[in-house]
Amino acid sequence: MAVREHARTDGDWYVPTLDEVREIVRRHGLYLAGRAGGRRADLSFTDLRGFDLEGLDLSHAELTGAVLRKCNARGATFRGSSLFMADLRACVLDSAVLDRADLRGASLRAAQLNDASAVDCDIRPARIAVSDGGSYRDLEHAADADVIPAMAAKLSARRARMTWARLGESQAMRADFSETDLRQANFSQATLVQCVMQSARLTGANLEGCDLSNADLAAANLEGARFDGARLQDTDVRGAVMDEHVRQSGLFWEAKLDERGDEADAVAVADILAAHETWLNSNGERGHRANLAGRDLRGLDMTGAHLAMADLSDAKLADADLARAELAMADLSRADLTSANLHQADLRGAKLVEANLSHANLRAARTQALAIKGAFYRVDATDARFDGADLRGCDRENLGF
Repeated sequence: MAVREHARTDGDWYVPTLDEVREIVRRHGLYLAGRAGGRRADLSFTDLRGFDLEGLDLSHAELTGAVLRKCNARGATFRGSSLFMADLRACVLDSAVLDRADLRGASLRAAQLNDASAVDCDIRPARIAVSDGGSYRDLEHAADADVIPAMAAKLSARRARMTWARLGESQAMRADFSETDLRQANFSQATLVQCVMQSARLTGANLEGCDLSNADLAAANLEGARFDGARLQDTDVRGAVMDEHVRQSGLFWEAKLDERGDEADAVAVADILAAHETWLNSNGERGHRANLAGRDLRGLDMTGAHLAMADLSDAKLADADLARAELAMADLSRADLTSANLHQADLRGAKLVEANLSHANLRAARTQALAIKGAFYRVDATDARFDGADLRGCDRENLGF
C-alpha cells in the first residue's frame, strides 16, 4: 500500500494517509464482525489512487464519489457497497466480489473485472438532483447533467458472474463479456457497439433497445433473451443458441447469422470445438472455452472431441457419439445424454448433476477422481439418471452406485 505521511485535500476529494486507511479498514472489519469498536467505513469523496486494496473486505462500505482509478483491488470484496458515481477507471478488480453493489453513474472505463462476481449489481445511470453548488457536478468523469450514465467502455469482464445485473442505458462500447454469466441481466437501451460477448450466457437477458452494432455474440446462449428495438447491424450471432421464433422474427436481418441446416450446425460446432482446443492448448491465452449450453447436439458425431472443462449444461446430446471424448471437468448438468455413446470417454471430475444418461453406453468410461495440484475432483452425479445404462468396466462407485 502506498505511503502518504500527511493527509491533504485535492479539490473536492480527501487524500488520506496510509495509517488513516488502515484504521478505517480495521474498524470496518470489527463492524462487519459485529464487535465492539466497529464502524462502517466511510470513504466517500476520498482519493485512493495508489493504494493497494487487494483482498480487503469492504462489504457495505460507503464509497460514493471515491476515486479508485488504477487501484489494485484484486480479490477485494465490495458486496452491497455504495460506489455511486465512483471513479474506477482502469481499476483492477479481477476476482473481486461486487454482488449487489451500487455502481450507478460510476466510471468503469478500461476497468478489469475478469472472473469477478457482480450478481445483481446496479450499473445504471445516476439520476441526481443537482443544485448550483452540488458536489456531483464537479466529479471529473461526470457530465454536466442530472442523468449520468455508467461509463464502461473497454471494460474487461471475461468469465465474470453477473446474473441479474442492471446495466440499462450504460455506455459499454468495446467492453468484453466473453464467457460471462449474464443470465437475466438487464441491458435495456445500453450502448454495446463492438462489445464482445462470445460464448456468454444471456439466457433471459433484456437487450431491448440496445445498440449492438458490430458486437460479437458468437456461440452465446440467447435463449429467452429479448431484442425488441435493438440495433443489430453486423452483429455476429453465428453459432449462438436462440429461440427459433426470434431468429425468424426479422430482428436479425442485418446481423451475421448461420446458414440453417444440419450441415451448417455441424460446421458451427466444429468451429467452437477448434477454438476450445486452442484455448486448452494455450492455457486460456487464445481461443475460447466451448459454451455449448442448451445446444441441440442430438446424434452429432463428436468421437474423440477435446471438451475438457467445456460448458455442456442443458445440452441435448441424445444419441450423440462421444466415444473417447475428453470430458474431464466438463459441466454436463441437466444434459440429456439418453442413448449417447460414451465408450472410453474421460469423465473424471465432470459435473453430471441431474443429467439423464438412460441407456447410455459408459463401457470403460473413466470416472475416477481427477488430481490437480494436490486437489482431487470427483464426478458429481447428484440426481443423475442411469436407467438401463451400460456401466461395464467403469468405476460405478464414483457415480454413486
